[in-house]
Amino acid sequence: MFWWKPYEALMETKPVAGDVAIVDLVARELVEVLEAFPPAETDVDWTDERLAARYRGRLHTLPRLDSSFVRLLCRVVRLDLEHETEQIDWLLRNDHHKGACLTTAHEQALQLLWPVVVEHLYQRKDDCRGILKRAHLLQIVDKVAERFGRRALLQT
Repeated sequence: MFWWKPYEALMETKPVAGDVAIVDLVARELVEVLEAFPPAETDVDWTDERLAARYRGRLHTLPRLDSSFVRLLCRVVRLDLEHETEQIDWLLRNDHHKGACLTTAHEQALQLLWPVVVEHLYQRKDDCRGILKRAHLLQIVDKVAERFGRRALLQT
């Protein structure tokens, strides 16, 4: 046996550009957060007092997320990143979200997660000091929807 055998797969991987690797890592991070939703109350660090006042003590009432909900969330987040507020308003005002938001608890989860995901993406963009652009954030959102759906299929 050769000493490099355990590392052979690693040695055969091709290098990836830094921005591509970061997009992949942030997408993976968000998928893990969404899969663990709703979080335990003790795991939440409330930075927005409005959200804290609305959801503190009620997180356990929010539903686990399914792939149709995550697709809707990603669609709304994508529209937000593109500054398409009129489209978001149209979508919500005309109840086009009801297919993925089956209950008021789902709607509350959407109202909580939407700004949290957008803020998380902008925070990661700031953390990367110019490496990530808005186009990268949109790629992350697309990867989250795709990966969450794929992982949900594997778990069934």
